[in-house]
Amino acid sequence: MSLEKKYMFLLGANALAVAGFTAWYLSRGNLEFIIFVSVIIFFMAVLWFTRNKVDYPMPVLWALSAWGFFHMLGGSLVIGDTRLYDFIFIPIVGEPYLILKFDQIIHAYGFGVSTFVAFHLLKPVLREGAAGKVGLAIVLAMAGLGAGALNEIIEFAVTIVSPESGIGGYVNNSLDLVANGTGSTIAAIWIYFKADKH
Repeated sequence: MSLEKKYMFLLGANALAVAGFTAWYLSRGNLEFIIFVSVIIFFMAVLWFTRNKVDYPMPVLWALSAWGFFHMLGGSLVIGDTRLYDFIFIPIVGEPYLILKFDQIIHAYGFGVSTFVAFHLLKPVLREGAAGKVGLAIVLAMAGLGAGALNEIIEFAVTIVSPESGIGGYVNNSLDLVANGTGSTIAAIWIYFKADKH
């Protein structure tokens, strides 16, 4: 399959997922996730229109797609009386911290993937040995964490537009940032050891 066909297949899969979840959210009157779907569509468009300028590996694009899918699923699937985003997979810490939730897992995963995207955005302008691998890893971890901070700003905006959203308060925001930093750091460490092979 040609690269362009692979992109088209990826775009089709994303469009189908976004259309399905959008219909579901509209039917439920879920304004919170309609806003998030709009953000996903925006970044899909950015990736699509820059695909000929940036060498995005297909595994990274599929990883981003999975992040979007699980994010939308987290806001729509209910297990018992609990929204998937609030579901605690491993009760490591109790109130008020509630670790380890699906939300935190998706934050760590998503901003780990964002760190890989940052790496591929920076690769064309990197000179061999310009900053050293440690410096690059730190910059990439900070880029992923910065993307995570932008996400928290968007979540804050959602709480203003939709006060009944299930986003949570300061503790939730802080735990999200910790999860974002964890995912970004793990991705940066992986890149540190494996970048020469990719």
